[in-house]
Amino acid sequence: MALIKLDNLSELHLSMIQNNLDYQVFGFKYNKIEFSALLIYEVKDFNNLNSIKSYTLTIFKKETAENMRFDLVKQKNALFINSYFPNYREITNFLEHKNINYDPNNPFKPKDFFTYVDKNSPINANNNYLDRKICAKYYPTIKDNEQDKVYFYSFRDNRKHGQNRSPENYWKTEMLIPEANKVIGNRNISVRFTADEKYKYNESKNIREKKLNNFIKGKKPRLTKLIEYLGLSVIYVKQN
Repeated sequence: MALIKLDNLSELHLSMIQNNLDYQVFGFKYNKIEFSALLIYEVKDFNNLNSIKSYTLTIFKKETAENMRFDLVKQKNALFINSYFPNYREITNFLEHKNINYDPNNPFKPKDFFTYVDKNSPINANNNYLDRKICAKYYPTIKDNEQDKVYFYSFRDNRKHGQNRSPENYWKTEMLIPEANKVIGNRNISVRFTADEKYKYNESKNIREKKLNNFIKGKKPRLTKLIEYLGLSVIYVKQN
């Protein structure tokens, strides 16, 4: 296996660790086509809360969302990619090399493309490179067809429905809205997402308010619950 070191992406992944970010999205143009690249520290099994994680690079065509995914190899503090690509025609078709004049003395090599992507990658991770819509297209939300739902809508108390929170909901929330997972903690509560962009404004405030309204203000003291369960009366004395 011939590995190519990705210098810029290696720097970017170190910056992601320092800034506690699991993914970054950046754009570039190749062969007159606009692409988005997603570098993500992803889970291997979305149905397992204890799944291991690894780095992958996914390239999206901006117009069609057609994409290709590449596994990366981490060695110490650097990221590498395998320069050997078994399906040569697949990657050349994806990059639309039929529109390029073929040069027998300089044929296309996947290595050249990966080097080009790496050179166009930022090296400093920050919130400006977070793109939920790109990230969500990659996530396996096939069960509920929620790829376009990326904004916080509300919490769902699964106990009322006799259900458990799915690992898929946990991982999607962890990637897109980690703040909501911190609010949930270990409780059996899921996040409901929406595609309505009006909900992206004041999202942190909405999460805090939903928490207060649904899970704190509505709670009764344990002693009160016990008394009501036993059918006894509760008398509240107002203190001056």
